[in-house]
Amino acid sequence: MDIPLTFDAKVGCPVDAWELIKSSTSLQGLWKADTPLKGQLDQSDSAYGFMLLGQLATKGIAAQSLLETLIAFRSRVNARYKPETWYRDEVAKALQRSSQMRKPSPLPNDSLVGLAFRHLRQELEVKPIDFCVLAVLTLATRDGETARVSVKEIAAQLNVAEEHVQRHLRKLEGLGCIAVVETARRHRPKLYRFALSHAPP
Repeated sequence: MDIPLTFDAKVGCPVDAWELIKSSTSLQGLWKADTPLKGQLDQSDSAYGFMLLGQLATKGIAAQSLLETLIAFRSRVNARYKPETWYRDEVAKALQRSSQMRKPSPLPNDSLVGLAFRHLRQELEVKPIDFCVLAVLTLATRDGETARVSVKEIAAQLNVAEEHVQRHLRKLEGLGCIAVVETARRHRPKLYRFALSHAPP
């Protein structure tokens, strides 16, 4: 459903969005386009703008203010021209993403972590690092079924080398805990699907 929005190419950042930006270091970094979010590999003007909209949308900023914020942001960083339809599409995508993030997962993260633990408890060759890697994946899920997280991010969270993470991800695949359903592409990590439903209670 289309949301009626008023487009003004010369508008400034609205007050409600600006108050949030001023109060948050991470939002200021996105507004200035000089400090990416953790895991943000794409550092183009469009990526910074979309990340900013996404963060503001999850904090309850409405569509019209999101549109005005994006216009003001791209004007501030002297980004190249985009048609009005592009701005509207970016706002719609940000709102859709925030709505999905607010929806309760079919399987809550804490239950998924417990399921992962029970699944691995059966295996004789499992080490603590295997559970830690799987736990990071389960905590990254948005839908309770899949997770998209990079080897680099997992390694950073666990403070281990990336080659160790890769090895244990392959091990988890071999144990049937996870399966790759989408291979990695440029700036887009692999998408994993969990296969834990056969774990005993």
